[in-house]
Amino acid sequence: MKKIVMVCVILFLLTAGCMHDSEEQRAKEYADPIANQLIKGMQQDNYTLFSEKFTPTMKKALPEETFYEVNGMLMSTVGKPVSLEFLKSVEGERFVTIVYTVTFEDGSEGLFSIALKEENGETRVAGAWIDSPKLRQEQENVTL
Repeated sequence: MKKIVMVCVILFLLTAGCMHDSEEQRAKEYADPIANQLIKGMQQDNYTLFSEKFTPTMKKALPEETFYEVNGMLMSTVGKPVSLEFLKSVEGERFVTIVYTVTFEDGSEGLFSIALKEENGETRVAGAWIDSPKLRQEQENVTL
């Protein structure tokens, strides 16, 4: 009987781990194109591209002139973001936050996080942050 219980516990733990992995994979699949578009907008210094998937609230919170100011500081401090690597997803009540490791032109790394929200049947960006030790030296936690 103890062996059967132990086998059931092991199977449950393995299955729970797989379910978590599949949830992470789903989050990655829908978030990656959005994250890549945001990165491309930063690389090209293109607010229209960068903000295309924003919620209306996010567009108000990050107007075009603020984007160019923050993006200019980012480029002069660490250079363009050159690669992203999915790190994790965190599901909250109102948002799903996706966290990536970002590598910049100067070789430094940081975290790139986006808060995603379903709005009118579409996945929209409700927040975006870049944090790295080098950027913190320049300014405490750059918020896009």
